[in-house]
Amino acid sequence: MKRDQFFALLVTLVFGVVCLTAILHHEMWRDELDTFVTARDSSSFSSLMDYARFSGHPGLWFVFVYGISRFARNPAAIQLLNLVFALGAIYVFSCFSPFPRWLKVLFAFGYFPLYEYGVISREYCLGMLLVFLLCA
Repeated sequence: MKRDQFFALLVTLVFGVVCLTAILHHEMWRDELDTFVTARDSSSFSSLMDYARFSGHPGLWFVFVYGISRFARNPAAIQLLNLVFALGAIYVFSCFSPFPRWLKVLFAFGYFPLYEYGVISREYCLGMLLVFLLCA
């Protein structure tokens, strides 16, 4: 394993521990629960997409939440889904970005990647992951 991959895995692991600890102490907000409950209670995928069209959020997030809601009835499942996206984004950023290591660490543990995108379960983390994958 190359040093850059080891560094990226280490940053991702520490980020995951910190983010999971924050998630366990985060009470989900109304907009987070609304997405999950709408996906869970939709009678079909097309009815969910009808709702998503008027929600102002990208449809891809609803696709993932709909898939999770078919297997899990607990809203905490959306938090774990968001954590997976956050871990992927931090790994891709830490492994492939051209910045020095200290800047990668500062970015990963900054307010937006850690709390706004990692802890709060909205579609922003999926967008961050897709942008980083596109850039990589």
